[in-house]
Amino acid sequence: MNGTPTMTAGDLADLFFQWSQQVDSYRDQNFQSLTPDEQTRLKDLSHQLDDISAHFTLSDIANTLGSIECDLEQIKTVTTEAKEELKKAQTALTVIKIASAAAALGLAIASGNPGTIGGAISDLANLMLVGPQGAGRGKPIGASAPAAGAEAASAAVAETGEKSSYRSASS
Repeated sequence: MNGTPTMTAGDLADLFFQWSQQVDSYRDQNFQSLTPDEQTRLKDLSHQLDDISAHFTLSDIANTLGSIECDLEQIKTVTTEAKEELKKAQTALTVIKIASAAAALGLAIASGNPGTIGGAISDLANLMLVGPQGAGRGKPIGASAPAAGAEAASAAVAETGEKSSYRSASS
């Protein structure tokens, strides 16, 4: 390219969300001095900017899913198994172990880093192999990638500068 930094769909989502927030902030700070028409128009524009942000967020999610397409079947298998184990869980520690491994997988997917995703799939699969209660079932599922863990998933998100694209709606 021409040396200009590439803007991703996630970057655009963040940009339009920030604009939406700035318009809302202006409207809130100046509410008393605005006419009813201006108040309505600013609120509508804020919502429109937020909708544009949501569009780019969805595009970013689609891009991430496209980049991990080869892992989707493993993700489906391991998360289905984990969901079944969660239904059988009898202790808080078991639920915490399963939920932590699932959260690490979600963070890895959000990072879009294939190595981190593979590691998180492996971590969750290994937990199901050993059994969240440590009993072990001896039924291998999931990936062969080295374990990544929640710390690696979080580090990958921090390293790539990726942020969650999920946002709360504003008034």
